[in-house]
Amino acid sequence: MESSKSEYPKIIKGVVKQVHSADFITIRKTTKTSTTEHQYFLAGLQAPKMATNTRPDESFAFEAWELVWKKVIG
Repeated sequence: MESSKSEYPKIIKGVVKQVHSADFITIRKTTKTSTTEHQYFLAGLQAPKMATNTRPDESFAFEAWELVWKKVIG
């Protein structure tokens, strides 16, 4: 059986641009020649949905978002 490497890095180095919700973040990676943004959904989480123009927050959506924000921003 052949060993396959994941195409995604285990450690992501970059700057957190935005925490959209408790399970969705955007990270900006900058090199000498370019800047790219990558969006990541955190696997295995089913976070409460944040408010939109047509619906209110689900229970504890803001608290879940704030917890993730504090962990990734510091």
